[in-house]
Amino acid sequence: MTNQIIKISPLYHSLSSGNLENWNALRSPKEDLVGPLSQRAPDFSIHDIQPLTWKDTLQKVTLRFLKCTLLFPWGLYDGLNYLTQRLAMTALYPIQSRAVQLLARQKFSTSALDHQRQELTEEFQERGYIVRHVSLEKNGTHYSGLLIGHRETIYNGQWVIQAGGNAQAIEDSAYLYAPCYKEQRFNTLLINGPGVGRSEGEATPLTMGEAQEIGISFLESAIKAKKIVIAGLSLGGAAMGQAILLHHFKPDTSYCVIRQVTFDQASRIAGVFASRVWSKLRSFTEHLIRWCGAEMDSVLASRKLQQLGIHEVIMQATNKEIPTGTLPTAEDFASDGVIPAEASLGYRLIQEGITQHKTFCCLPQLSHGNPLWVLPDAAVAPLRFMDKRSHPLFPLYSTLDENSNHEIVQHHLNQLQETLRHQLYFKVWELSTAADKHQERWGERIGIRDHSLLKQAIEALSNI
Repeated sequence: MTNQIIKISPLYHSLSSGNLENWNALRSPKEDLVGPLSQRAPDFSIHDIQPLTWKDTLQKVTLRFLKCTLLFPWGLYDGLNYLTQRLAMTALYPIQSRAVQLLARQKFSTSALDHQRQELTEEFQERGYIVRHVSLEKNGTHYSGLLIGHRETIYNGQWVIQAGGNAQAIEDSAYLYAPCYKEQRFNTLLINGPGVGRSEGEATPLTMGEAQEIGISFLESAIKAKKIVIAGLSLGGAAMGQAILLHHFKPDTSYCVIRQVTFDQASRIAGVFASRVWSKLRSFTEHLIRWCGAEMDSVLASRKLQQLGIHEVIMQATNKEIPTGTLPTAEDFASDGVIPAEASLGYRLIQEGITQHKTFCCLPQLSHGNPLWVLPDAAVAPLRFMDKRSHPLFPLYSTLDENSNHEIVQHHLNQLQETLRHQLYFKVWELSTAADKHQERWGERIGIRDHSLLKQAIEALSNI
């Protein structure tokens, strides 16, 4: 692991659970809502320590000289690689492109986003929210974020970091995400990717991942979040995948990941689109994306989450209703109007059998641009069971030594846990959202006749 220097603004040292006055101090003054982030002290910064000897410096200088003079073809190769990457990233993430910002300056220019940030801050604060324009710095590059929490929830330790789609700036998407997560008693952190708004840097798969990864570290170290939901929509899901691959998760924090209509790999979706023009272009395009360094692998991130035992919700379009807790087949997936079925993350995970610690939220007739499905009921339930220490089966499976000769017992225990998670829990969650006066009717609807047992289940659920 690379050694790091982490600095946290003194503003966050006084935060304490339940003390709203200290949290009120986070409100951004008007002058912090606009202007370059480099002109103010960062809220949170990480600097990787990579000792550089004089030999390393000499080697870099010599290599650059050779590329530019004696080895001109090598320099030309690097230049072509870079140009290809910039074109690929413009297609993947258009709002980071200066050309796109110029053409749509009323929506995506820095000044337009500054104005929108001021307006949303004023509006949200009138509705009881605490809003801060945060500056997060990674190795000298500043990223612009919005910390949004309601006065009723901001000190509860529950946070969502949400990455939007390829044409979503946080100043626009905050209106969608923050109220949605507030309903589930979660606070929200949004971060603009490199080159968008006040965020600095150049967008690459690495820097897009770093922008979101420093947000996760900020929630862990500065905010001291107890539960963190890592969510990403479309390209944002791929950016969160890059962040997941970079991040070292903490054992004392509970995590849940939500991937909202995300593709499996950038090269794969590019290849599918290219094949619609000419079938032979698919293989060439896939190789081109990987060669220029524009690959974003969501599948690899899902594998890591499975290995770590972190629960992941995959929201994808399907061609029919799939009961909650039931695994779809590859044939069940459908295009959402943008991402083809065969290039979706859900399709790929089912194909490769990456299904442990996963909930597949299958949405028939899903439209990629429809904001109403950001957090459907099937995706809400796992948020209530993020903390493994609160799992009803924890006292049972915590006493089992996984390194002993009880593999068969452990296997059946895991099966039981997954069955309860995907069947009983979702049913009880559905019941818990109903009004008290309708408890009996809802209980009969799903086959629970013992109403006292139903009330106990709801009470137990509310305490988790």
